[in-house]
Amino acid sequence: MKLEHFNARTEPKAIADAIRRDGAAIIDDVLSKRETDAVEAELKPWIDRTSFGPDEFSGKCTKRTGGLVARSPLCR
Repeated sequence: MKLEHFNARTEPKAIADAIRRDGAAIIDDVLSKRETDAVEAELKPWIDRTSFGPDEFSGKCTKRTGGLVARSPLCR
């Protein structure tokens, strides 16, 4: 399934409808470069401390860092 893309000025109802229908939606360019750099800097210590998956099922080249929204005021 292909997810629908929206711009940052899209009515919230349209985005909510897509999330209900498809389980997710993509909002393009919702953050500026400066904002994305700040989020990355805030999350980097947590992601850096996360180990890669221990097996093929978990993904040996995959990191699964949990609780980022709770740990990052910028994510909220």
